[in-house]
Amino acid sequence: MLTPENEPIKYLELPYEETKNAEYALIFKGVTINDKGIFENDYILLNEKLQVENRDLVVAIINGEATFKIFVIEGGRKILKQANYDYKEIELREGDDIKLIKVIKTWR
Repeated sequence: MLTPENEPIKYLELPYEETKNAEYALIFKGVTINDKGIFENDYILLNEKLQVENRDLVVAIINGEATFKIFVIEGGRKILKQANYDYKEIELREGDDIKLIKVIKTWR
């Protein structure tokens, strides 16, 4: 059900075969992932139902704050890495309220 809080601000027409697994899209704001060729105002297509795996692009919501990173498992540690080395990685810790959402495609 759409409410004023979750009403889409824009509808996109994208090729079905390339985007059929997307549940929704976000507009990327920032520079933390620029070295992956993803830039401000690109669309991030997401699917909450798909399992996040090592090296996946994710939107992570940590204690109510959202970020766009690369999910990495290294030596038993779960880390969110940036693709712009001006920013630091984030280690996920027990006790944090964490939600990882798999990015299935980006679109310019």
